[in-house]
This record gives sequence, structure tokens and C-alpha cells, in this order.
Amino acid sequence: MRKCLRFNNLTGIIPPELCNVTSLKELRLTYNQLGGSISAGIGKLPELRTLLLAVNMISSGIPESFFNLSLLELLSLIGNRLDGKLPPAIGNAFPNLHFLDLATNMLEGFAPASLCNLSSIQEMDLKKISLEGKIRVPFGMLPGLIRMDLELNNLEAKDNADWQFFNALRNCSHLQMLGLTGTSCRESCQVTSVTFLPLFGTYLWGGDYNLSGVLPPSTGNFRNLNWVAFGHTSVVGTIGEWIGRLENLQGLFVAMNNFVGTIPSSVGYLTKLVAINMYDNSFSGLISSTIGDLP
Repeated sequence: MRKCLRFNNLTGIIPPELCNVTSLKELRLTYNQLGGSISAGIGKLPELRTLLLAVNMISSGIPESFFNLSLLELLSLIGNRLDGKLPPAIGNAFPNLHFLDLATNMLEGFAPASLCNLSSIQEMDLKKISLEGKIRVPFGMLPGLIRMDLELNNLEAKDNADWQFFNALRNCSHLQMLGLTGTSCRESCQVTSVTFLPLFGTYLWGGDYNLSGVLPPSTGNFRNLNWVAFGHTSVVGTIGEWIGRLENLQGLFVAMNNFVGTIPSSVGYLTKLVAINMYDNSFSGLISSTIGDLP
């Protein structure tokens, strides 16, 4: 059985009587004005696969009865007023969860290490929920991870040990997006670490962080990259002819760095390129005529 009542003007609380429909597999109540807390009785829905309560006014914390929903595949609570700490065991109860979205709530505390036990997870959004401290979750244990957003939290990384979670992502061979903007992960991180990321998807982005070091030639191995952006960092050195191997590149943004030398002629091989931004560096020499061949 499925219940879909999204995009209405429903008010009040989620009727506790729904928890008596034990055959319920999907409950979609997004984009309403429902308030109150999530009934503990929701844990009595053993067949529930999809629970979408996003963009309401639901408050209080995440009930422990959630941990009884072992078949849950999609869980979205984004855009509510949930408070309290993320339950330490939140990652232990959902072996089938593919999609987890808790963004834009008033949750707080540390990112639970148990998140690495979400063995089926593909997308995880923990943006803007007041997480704090160092990231001690070995996200590299999530082989199916495609998208992870930790933006706008109070997370920090101050040394190479703190960045181990980042390096461990080399095991996430399907990863396409990692969001860290607006966190405190702004301390020195050698760009050579980035070469371990198996970015077969879309973005290689180091903007707005205090990244340092040399952009390594092995970056040219990520041939499916669409965007390379290292703006306003402390990256130095030259951009080698390896850049021409990124045959799917559409955007190259390396403004406000310390790059030197000539702009490589192989940029002219990037036939899908639609945008180049290299201002405020120390490039020298001639601009290759091959750039004029870009369609």
C-alpha cells in the first residue's frame, strides 16, 4: 500500500492512525505544513520502504523507533525543524537505504561513525545541520556512494590526519559529487591527495579551500571529468599538456592561484570546452593558436 499526499496544504500532525496500516510501503507527505513530532509508532510499519517527510514543520528529534525500519530504502526529512543529536547508531539499522537526506534541520553534534555501515547508500545529504568537529567517518567503506553533501556545517580539518576521510574516498569508485563548501575544512591539504579520488563523474573541485601543492599530471587520467575548478587556493606550478587528455572537459577554472609557465597548447584539444577562467595567476608566454580552434 502507498500513501502520497505531497504538495498540499495539510496542517496539524501526522495522524498516528497511519501507524496501524502495517502493510504500508510508501509514505510521501512532502511539501505540506505538517508539524509536531514524528510518532514513535512509525517504527511499527515493517514493510515501509519509502518515507518522505521533506519540507514541513516537523520538530523534535529522530525517534529511536526508526531503527525498526530495516527495509527502508529512501528517507528524506530535509527542510524541517528536527533538533537534537544524530543517533549514534543511525547507520546500523538500514542495510537497504539508498538515499538519506537530513539537510537543513537543527540537528547537531558529531557525524556518527556508524554512517559507514550504510552499505547500500548512494546519496547522502547532511548539509546545514550544525554538525561539528572532525570527520571521523570512514566513508571509503561505502563503495556505492555517488553523492555526499556536508556543506554549511561546523566540520573542521586542520592537518593531514584530519583529511584521512577525504583520502579514503579513493575507494568510492562511483563518487561524482562531494560538497564541503562553508565548512571549516580550510587548512593545508596537499593537492596530491586529490589524485586518489576516483572521479569518473563530474567535478574535481578545490575552490575556497586552502589547498596547496602542485596539480599532479595524474589528474589527466580522469578522462570523464566535466569540470576542473581550483579557484582561490594556493596551488602552484604549471599546468602540463596532460590537460588535453580530459576529453570531456567543459569548464576549466583555475583563477587566483600561483600557476606559472605557458598555457598548454593541448587545451585546444578540449573540443567540449565552453568556459575557461585563468585570471590572476602568473602565466607567461604566448597564447597558443590552438585555442582559436575550440568550437
